[in-house]
Amino acid sequence: MHQHIMQNLYHPSEPVGKCLRLRKPPSKPDFFRDYAFRSRPVIVENAVQNWPAFKKWTAEYLRERYGERQVHIKLTPDGVFEGVESARIWSDYRQDWIPEAVKSQLQFPDLVVVRPATSEMRFSDFLDFIASGNRTFSAYLEYSSIPYYMPSLQQDIFELPFVGGELEVKHLNMWLSDGNTLGKLHFDPYDNLLCQVSGEKHVTLFDPHHNENLYEAHIPEAILSYSPRTGHFSRQRLLESTSMVMSPVDIQDPDLVRFPRFSRAHRLECDLGPGDVLFMPAFWWHEVRSRPDLRERRNLAVNFWYEPVLTKEFPCPECRLQFNFNNRHLLGK
Repeated sequence: MHQHIMQNLYHPSEPVGKCLRLRKPPSKPDFFRDYAFRSRPVIVENAVQNWPAFKKWTAEYLRERYGERQVHIKLTPDGVFEGVESARIWSDYRQDWIPEAVKSQLQFPDLVVVRPATSEMRFSDFLDFIASGNRTFSAYLEYSSIPYYMPSLQQDIFELPFVGGELEVKHLNMWLSDGNTLGKLHFDPYDNLLCQVSGEKHVTLFDPHHNENLYEAHIPEAILSYSPRTGHFSRQRLLESTSMVMSPVDIQDPDLVRFPRFSRAHRLECDLGPGDVLFMPAFWWHEVRSRPDLRERRNLAVNFWYEPVLTKEFPCPECRLQFNFNNRHLLGK
């Protein structure tokens, strides 16, 4: 497919740009040469509109097939998922909540990555919730494994022909919500094909070639608590673990005094409608805002996470992308 895979890595030249869009799927050699080997995002328009899922996956169909299945749901009070905020506003905060030996190695010991509250519920109850238009809190079925929770649905979706058979699928996930969600800035260590089925997504991307501008680092974690009895969320569970994939920068309102290098970061704005597929290479930072289909009152997407073509150590702002030799079979094609 391409002999010189580390040449011509993609570097955006403008501070703000638009995702490249293709009106028809690329050939397999073109995809690997022009996008996968170059770590270059691209949207392929209408690439999955022939999936049976588009007609079959109504709320009624999903309820009939898997309504009694217990699913793992994420909950937040405002639709914002996994942002970064001050640890001092958490009720169990104290100066020594992080051991000094660990604290001395953290760049941002005063910040925490806020993980959503969680709940186990019947899938039918979750479908009822998102159809109700309830706005007292936000519920999200995110990165839910289709092979584990709903294996028969795999027959309604297909791998894209320009990738299928070349990269190992690590995870195949469903993302379902009422469509009023915001996933804050982070990266994933997988090559990603994000396939939009219902509703729209706006994805803001930042390249991984200058991670110092996004302040890649270990950041302590915390998890929201939710009381079904009162319907209230609370901040009272600071964790000993750290996140390695979240940026401390709020791109909606960046603190350029604390994070001045963010002003040099280049971004791509990407809009996905039903049928569109976004190839998001591994380690690209992304923030995802979802919007619902107005008739169905939902946002539904499927994504394939693949063994990445290019990989890196993380968190490590100075580390650069390198060829992943788990994909050595691609060499010389």
